[in-house]
Amino acid sequence: MLYRKQRAEICRFNDDNFDLSDKKRENRPRNIEDCQLQALLDEDDTQSQKMLAEQLGVSQAAISMRLHVMGFKRSENGCRMN
Repeated sequence: MLYRKQRAEICRFNDDNFDLSDKKRENRPRNIEDCQLQALLDEDDTQSQKMLAEQLGVSQAAISMRLHVMGFKRSENGCRMN
């Protein structure tokens, strides 16, 4: 991965682009707030992580991480609050 970054920087320099500032990414992952996720769970706590992700416009992995931070643990029947 580091090699790719170095190669990209070399290409920029070869194009006479000496700007070292980070470029804004167009498809940057969207951050979600715990309150947004909690509101959806309050409406219907039987929703899957995939369903929550689709509603919030984020990945299932992002939902999984937020649920973990919020104290949800896996159980045989899905997630439960600790």
